[in-house]
Amino acid sequence: MTIKLIATDIDDTLLNSKRQLTAHTVTVLKQAHDQGIKVVLCTGRPVQAVQPLLDQLGLSGPNEYAITFNGAVTLSLAGEQFSNFDLGRADFAALDQFAHAHQLKYNLRDAKGAVISPNDNISFYAVRQAYDSRVGITRLSPAQAPADYRYVKGMLTAPKAVLDAIEPSAREAFGDAYYVVRSTPFFLEVMNPKPTRAKGFRRWRPSWA
Repeated sequence: MTIKLIATDIDDTLLNSKRQLTAHTVTVLKQAHDQGIKVVLCTGRPVQAVQPLLDQLGLSGPNEYAITFNGAVTLSLAGEQFSNFDLGRADFAALDQFAHAHQLKYNLRDAKGAVISPNDNISFYAVRQAYDSRVGITRLSPAQAPADYRYVKGMLTAPKAVLDAIEPSAREAFGDAYYVVRSTPFFLEVMNPKPTRAKGFRRWRPSWA
C-alpha cells in the first residue's frame, strides 16, 4: 500500500516534552513531503499558532492544508476554507451569561485566530493565547456583536482548581447543544458539537486520498 498522506496531531504527539519539533522529526517529514506525501497538521489551535511549525516543515501555499480548531476549520495554507463549524451571537450570549453567573473570565476565538474579549478585564490566559498565536485582542461584548456575528469557540479561563470546581456545572448548563472540552488545566472550551478532526478531513479530502 502506498502512503499518500500523513495527518498528525501536534501536542503530545508531534512535539517533544519541550513543545518543539526535533531535528529528526523535521527531517523525516520533509523527506516524506519530498516524495509526494502530503503532511497535514491536525490541531485544536488556530493556524496562526502553528505557523512556526509549518515554517519549519516548509509547508505553505494553496496545495498544503491544515485541520484546525479540532476540525472546526479546515483550510489550505493559502487561506481557503473548506469547512467552518462555528457559533453565533445567541451562543455568545449564553456563554456570557454562564461566565457572569459563575464569576469567570472568558474569551472567544474566531476563524482567523483572533482573540475576542467581552470587556477590558482580560485574563492572563487570553493574553497568552494572543501572544502564542501572534494576534491582537479585540474588545466585543454580546450586545455589541452584529446579528450575523460568527466565532469558532468560547474559552472559559481560570486556574486549574477553579475550573475543576466549575466544569460539572458547565457540562450540565451547555449539555448536548455544545461540545465542552477541557483542553488544558486552564481552558474549558465550548464549541459547536458537530466538528471532529475526521470530519474536517472529509470536508477537504482530495480525490486521491
